[in-house]
Amino acid sequence: MVFGDDCNAYGIRSDTLVLRSDGTFDQFIVAQDGRRFDATGQRGKFSVPNSIELNERRNFSTSQRYKKLVSIPEFEVLLVKFDSPPATLVHPDSDCFYTRAK
Repeated sequence: MVFGDDCNAYGIRSDTLVLRSDGTFDQFIVAQDGRRFDATGQRGKFSVPNSIELNERRNFSTSQRYKKLVSIPEFEVLLVKFDSPPATLVHPDSDCFYTRAK
């Protein structure tokens, strides 16, 4: 994830989505202090023309001052912009988004 001002204060260093053609995805999160949270074997699907529906993407929307990382599993539809490189937006009005890894 590319962190903009909208999600900069969440205490998260990295948030990686691994999307697979069989409709499964994994999400790997690392907090600023090195704590990790892995959500594997999640379900999702591509929805025509330009979105991805994820059944339980983990949302970290507060500063992480807890012993364990706190997340909320949420159904979420991410919009896909087919630019170069493609960027998957978390929310159309947010400056935090996923981009394809090189």
